[in-house]
Amino acid sequence: MKVAFLYSTTQDRSFREVSKTIIKTLEEVGIEVRYLDTWPETYHYGYGENPFDKLVENSYMDARIYVVLGYYFEHLGLMVSLQKKGLLDKGDYYVVGVDIEQYESQNPKRYLKGLLRDHIEDIAKKAFQSYLGVVGSPPVGFEDFTIKVNKYMQLPPFNFPNPVSRLGGMKRVPAEGAYLYDAVYVYAR
Repeated sequence: MKVAFLYSTTQDRSFREVSKTIIKTLEEVGIEVRYLDTWPETYHYGYGENPFDKLVENSYMDARIYVVLGYYFEHLGLMVSLQKKGLLDKGDYYVVGVDIEQYESQNPKRYLKGLLRDHIEDIAKKAFQSYLGVVGSPPVGFEDFTIKVNKYMQLPPFNFPNPVSRLGGMKRVPAEGAYLYDAVYVYAR
């Protein structure tokens, strides 16, 4: 089996280490990475030039399976590029999207729309019929943990204000925050 592997090299987050693990794992199970490329800046669908247009043009002859690693909202750019080129029409191409964020069960449609957009375009609906997302599930009780963290962040000694707390908004707690809490708790015991 042969795949094209695309990943983000944005300075916002390091996807390089995860990409090395993915490449190594693919090779260990006999999957050849026929095409490897990156995009340098965080891409928000609908805002600026789509870097995936060029990546698809350079790679579609080498592989029919794409593995993409980047922010979940960047996956939309790849899916739309493949759809516009007609590659998803017959089911000959598909995408495995790797999302290192946690799955948000209350917002599963977020993959289908660009960041800060409410509308889901028809092209996205059609394209995502050829998409398989690999994303971590939030730990059991993580929502309760997030509520507690938001509460304590606003109290002394932290005093971090949350201007949207009155509207029910919360700051997002990354999984690493929960891991750190667990580590400190275990160490303290």
